[in-house]
Amino acid sequence: MKLVIAALAIGIFSMPALAGYARYPYYSTSVSCNEIQSAIQANGALVIYRAPHLYDAYAINTYYCQGYPEKAVRTTIPTKDGRCPVKKCVTDHDR
Repeated sequence: MKLVIAALAIGIFSMPALAGYARYPYYSTSVSCNEIQSAIQANGALVIYRAPHLYDAYAINTYYCQGYPEKAVRTTIPTKDGRCPVKKCVTDHDR
């Protein structure tokens, strides 16, 4: 009986954590521009993949980047419905 209760407790408490990962990782060409922009707004920042090992960080503004010297600069990324305006976290040597 204790084993069943422990298993249920683990299952119940891990469900919210698993739900948060349902859409991750974001591959830019697999989702719409609206989905990308909504996810960035909801999370403050987001890692978006272009390929399995190629990714960048995007944010609402510089505050959500990794800190100095990173800053958020305007760019566009390809999405399934065209080019999408976003702010990419970059350092001066990334430009």
